Amino acid sequence: MGYIKDENNYDGYGVASDGRGATLTAAIEDGASEITIPAYWDGVPLKKIAFGAFRGNTDLIKVTLPDTVETIESNAFRACPNLETVVLSRSLRTLSPYSFAANPRLKSVTLPSSVMSFNAKAFFKCPALTDFIVYDMNKNGTESRRFVVARINESRRVSY
Repeated sequence: MGYIKDENNYDGYGVASDGRGATLTAAIEDGASEITIPAYWDGVPLKKIAFGAFRGNTDLIKVTLPDTVETIESNAFRACPNLETVVLSRSLRTLSPYSFAANPRLKSVTLPSSVMSFNAKAFFKCPALTDFIVYDMNKNGTESRRFVVARINESRRVSY
């Protein structure tokens, strides 16, 4: 079993910054099973998780994104065979296709109601996915609703 990597641990991340916003471009697999990603790099807010940043991470079981993240690009967390739980940023606006695809153990995802672009294929081939928790951002994220994914099919297409 891996260790818990908190938001104060910056080791193993590749980050690009333009001074206004940072993008997490890569995450070196270092044995961490639970990760809380830092919100800032050198005082610059993390705004994006890049294409393939965590792809194929075999240690990852739970990931929590900081509330500064607005975009998760395609394949960012694809094919993480042990990933079970995802807590997304309360500022998230775009969840790209295949961003969490092919995660056979993914069971629970916490989303904010601020998501403006959500592609059903974001969770393509996630057969264990049964639980969406959606925060109501109109109430400052203090209330949430739980949605159970009832339809079972190969791609686990989601609608609510």
